[in-house]
Amino acid sequence: MNEILILAVCAYVYSIVLTEGGMIFNRWFTWAEKRLPGWLFNPVVGCVYCVAGQMSLWYYIYKYWNNYDIFEHVGFVCLTIFFVKVITTIKNNLKYD
Repeated sequence: MNEILILAVCAYVYSIVLTEGGMIFNRWFTWAEKRLPGWLFNPVVGCVYCVAGQMSLWYYIYKYWNNYDIFEHVGFVCLTIFFVKVITTIKNNLKYD
């Protein structure tokens, strides 16, 4: 479960926080948005849920290759995306004074 939460936070920070204006990956985001087709742009940087799905998909394969289970893999990816949704919902409902 810790891995899932870490991946969800990393996907959010990479795809949302660090691509904002003035942040370290803003130029990469702008370049990719202009030059990459949507089917590639979204999972690489453009869609936080797609990024989370890609991160968790490949992480699971790398980490659990020797003991692979397709049902656990699907659950791992789904939970990562779900926790990104939780993070974005919390962030969007925060009130700033």
